[in-house]
Amino acid sequence: AVAEFSGSDIRDSVSAFSATPASYVLSRTVDYGGRLALRGGFATGKTLFYATGGLSVARLNNSFATTNVVNAFSDSGDSTAFGYNAGAGIEHRIFRNLSIGIEYI
Repeated sequence: AVAEFSGSDIRDSVSAFSATPASYVLSRTVDYGGRLALRGGFATGKTLFYATGGLSVARLNNSFATTNVVNAFSDSGDSTAFGYNAGAGIEHRIFRNLSIGIEYI
């Protein structure tokens, strides 16, 4: 079993303009994310080949701003997104308590 948690400051925004005239800005930030996964595979000597997969979660902050005062818009606020993760990897034991590996998720 694998559990991971990460804090982040990932931001994405897009803006648009219309002929009314008005401007619109949509923004999204990822505050944190994590995953719970299982890992299974087979070992050949000191090398482990494995597949992994499980559930993912992220906390998002959504915002919408406009100069258009005629139409009503609501700010989306915070939300939590759920998904899945899947991948594979190789891990090689160097010493008794030290191994290196590569994983693609």
